[in-house]
Amino acid sequence: MSWERVRAGLVSGIAGFAPLLLVIILAQMGVVTGDGAVTLVLVSFPVSNLLGGGLAGYLAGQGKRRRREYKVVVGAISGLVAALLFGIILETLYLIRSAGAQGDTLAVHPLRVTGAIMLLCAMMVAVAMVTTQLTAKPLPPPRRTRKITTQMPAVPPNAPHDTRASAR
Repeated sequence: MSWERVRAGLVSGIAGFAPLLLVIILAQMGVVTGDGAVTLVLVSFPVSNLLGGGLAGYLAGQGKRRRREYKVVVGAISGLVAALLFGIILETLYLIRSAGAQGDTLAVHPLRVTGAIMLLCAMMVAVAMVTTQLTAKPLPPPRRTRKITTQMPAVPPNAPHDTRASAR
């Protein structure tokens, strides 16, 4: 596993959480409340998924890869790191909020919420794989492992024609 892919996944996991963080900040400031906040959260989940997975796939595809590595595998590694970071941040946020005063509705179904977070993370990996497949740089031409020499094979010279033999 290349550290380029891990870095791409870490950057993408944090960038993928940015839309949700923006909605949380707007809700805490009181800019959006009630149904508007719920709508923004529901819109921010797919945006977070596309942003995090897309960025992970794009960054992973722009790095160097070995000839035996498939584009999809490179995107999956980067997407997995991004999804893992995104899931950990989201699960931590969920646990913090469920421990607080607002935990009445969240604490009712913790397994369902964890399953939904895992589904979001799996979709982020899928988005990263597709994005890498579509945007990855092509592999460089293969290097020659043997030195090719242009040596002409030894061909015996033609025998001189005997003009007297052909005249008979």
